[in-house]
Amino acid sequence: MRARIGAAAIALVIIAVAATGYVIGWQHLATLARNGNASSAGETFEDIARYIGDVSPPSGPFDVAASVTQVGHWRLANRAGEPFTAAGPRELARALATLVPDRSTPTAPLHILLDAGTLFGHAQSLRELPSDAVLSVLIDDRHFAVARPDAVSERAMVAIRPGLLVDVAARDTFLEVLRQLERPLARSKVRMIALEPGGATLLMRTPTVDPGARHPRPDIIDPEYLGSALGGLSGQTLLLSGRLEQGNLIYKPGSGPAGEIAMDALKTSVRSSDISLVLLDASSARQPGTRNWLWQRIALSSVEKALGGATLGEFLRALAGEPGTLVVRAVGPSDDRIDLLVEPSVDDPVAPVARLTQVVSGTWSNIVTETAGSVSVRALRASMLTVARQNELDRRIVPGIPYAAQMSYLGLIVVGLLAFPTVAAWWRRVWPRETAADYPGRTGLVLAHAVRGLALVLIFLPLVGPLALLVHLSRIGHTSSA
Repeated sequence: MRARIGAAAIALVIIAVAATGYVIGWQHLATLARNGNASSAGETFEDIARYIGDVSPPSGPFDVAASVTQVGHWRLANRAGEPFTAAGPRELARALATLVPDRSTPTAPLHILLDAGTLFGHAQSLRELPSDAVLSVLIDDRHFAVARPDAVSERAMVAIRPGLLVDVAARDTFLEVLRQLERPLARSKVRMIALEPGGATLLMRTPTVDPGARHPRPDIIDPEYLGSALGGLSGQTLLLSGRLEQGNLIYKPGSGPAGEIAMDALKTSVRSSDISLVLLDASSARQPGTRNWLWQRIALSSVEKALGGATLGEFLRALAGEPGTLVVRAVGPSDDRIDLLVEPSVDDPVAPVARLTQVVSGTWSNIVTETAGSVSVRALRASMLTVARQNELDRRIVPGIPYAAQMSYLGLIVVGLLAFPTVAAWWRRVWPRETAADYPGRTGLVLAHAVRGLALVLIFLPLVGPLALLVHLSRIGHTSSA
């Protein structure tokens, strides 16, 4: 019996090694596929020139397709397909007047469609276009409004929707941010963390639910054990509130002095745990769920509303307090992660008046927090799993095992079932069927049959399935020919 169990264990190790090799190859092919799809095929100047003649968005038809060449010249074409090349602002103005001679600026602004290469590679050239022109860009067969660079910013921003701008420097980064903001929000996978010395040292896989309000309560975690507590939460999104200062997260527990956590250490724990983290740079370092000096429980009023959002973009916008204009800046993607900075738009953040307003606003927010028990959010800093990585984690049947390995394992079982007569004949030689005489009672016999059946299905079947199928098909072919 021990020899059979040992042989079964060896077979399981062989399957694990084979599955690991398969996963490595699968991931390599997936990386090649992503790199191959990262090009801007279908977004050349010729493509956008054809596009403006075929598509008329609700805001009005595009008048001109425009692209900047590598040497800095403008290539233009109107809806009739008439081309024009311009070098410098003067020639550009003459070209636009020639291509669209009948436009009336006060009643019909000029609609210009750009290609992705111009937006991400020559954003400074957009200042040469008429100030009253409405700019759009074609990316991945979708057109988006463009906010051109101003006197402060060096890059243009893309409007995902009114009031939501994305500031990125590369096409692949923009597409990842777009997928992030438009992906459905899984409310059950969002956790709110409160830091409190003496709190729990581990996090359960599922959040604690308030029995009265039927919504998740903050998980109270000891800050010393925060990194290790994240280990079993892969694929989930954690919300952590505090005040960000000089690379540290400052938190104020319900009792005792304020503490701090190094952001670099926190990001390392998040990365190794395969979770997404949203840091709420709040007006107060007090933790949600604790009580202030008036014995009022501190709450993030925007969280419950944010959880009602259908997409991650709506979730982040509600967390930020639903400002008039929200700007999303991104770094990455890299190593299956992307970092986002989400904050309200400020026209001139370096102006003394703006700085004074921020100081007064922060002070007033602290007073409100201490009296009303409500914390406001100033900005969001998120370290998110890429959509591809998040989807892979969501598809897993068994947590901790790559989806490709699980599918290949199930595939081997199916292959073995197709050749089950041959597999069964081999199995009887490897592990003969137990008899009642081998065991003193019926319980032992039933358990032995169960162990034998599990070993057959889970180990032997996927291990010999491909070879057994070849033998089975050859026997069928030989029988039919005879």
